[in-house]
Amino acid sequence: MQLADRVQVAITDRRGGVSTVPYDSRNLGGRVGDNLTAVHQNRQKTAAELGIDPSQVVFMRQVHSAGVAYVTEPYDDDPPELDAVFTDRPGLALGVLVADCAPVLLADASAGLIGAAHSGRAGTAAGVVPALIRAMVNRGAAAQRIAALVGPTACGLCYEVSAELRDEVAAVLPDTWSATKRGTPALDVRAGITAQLAAAGVTDVRHDNRCTIETPELYSYRREIRLDVSPATYGWRSKLWASLVLISAEIDLAASSEALRCRAAGHLRRQLGTLGGVGVREVGLECVGSRLERGVGGLGIGDFARACSRCQEMGAYCSVRKGFSTCSPS
Repeated sequence: MQLADRVQVAITDRRGGVSTVPYDSRNLGGRVGDNLTAVHQNRQKTAAELGIDPSQVVFMRQVHSAGVAYVTEPYDDDPPELDAVFTDRPGLALGVLVADCAPVLLADASAGLIGAAHSGRAGTAAGVVPALIRAMVNRGAAAQRIAALVGPTACGLCYEVSAELRDEVAAVLPDTWSATKRGTPALDVRAGITAQLAAAGVTDVRHDNRCTIETPELYSYRREIRLDVSPATYGWRSKLWASLVLISAEIDLAASSEALRCRAAGHLRRQLGTLGGVGVREVGLECVGSRLERGVGGLGIGDFARACSRCQEMGAYCSVRKGFSTCSPS
């Protein structure tokens, strides 16, 4: 599924894996009691089927929080406690493990940013999705450009809770108030997330409206036997991926008073004014994955580097060395 230009997403189900009952069969959660060899095989198989390098997938230790982190590479076997990650690295895939909680994917293709959040009842009330949006905006995204996908989750007609818990969550996020088909208290996490996205200025919102409790091919904690004694880690077994492929741009960079242009002839023309005669080398081209690390006169170094990578006179930008082979501004 394409979420935005050069941004692909996929949602797996139970089928096609190697795990045995009761985890059958494509369980991707490593903290639910399943055989870890089977989980590893499922992750490798899933990545290969999606055309993703298995070594370039980011997993979190999800704890129902509002914790967000910017990532440039996958974590090791002991990831930090987080419930949202975002990146600007082409080819890096972000994963969310869910089994009733809502997976939320965000993408601003123009800014080259993607994000993924695990937003269940507690995380939604804590504001993990708004926190992810703020973090992405702080790094160059714009809310009005963000495309969002809210994946399968326990629906408001099935997610039964106590009256006290419903009142507690609805006091923070009124749109979550719901009732089951039998009229008992319930929560509508999807409605709450949708309201949060709207409040943040995100208007391009898509939904996979499947209810995990009512859909047998999806994992559901509430529908099945609890598989882990830890309430912080149980049930995250379906896998939602978002993979960012290389985003290239024809950039015409402008600072506040003068412009820097990457011309067709391949020359970088440094104009006097905003940079005040400072040479490119003196400015310091320190580009990390084509995103800005610091700005000069309103001009982001990452954007500057992306434009310069087109200039023959500046030399080719090397994604491994993260620098230019030459530096001879004119």
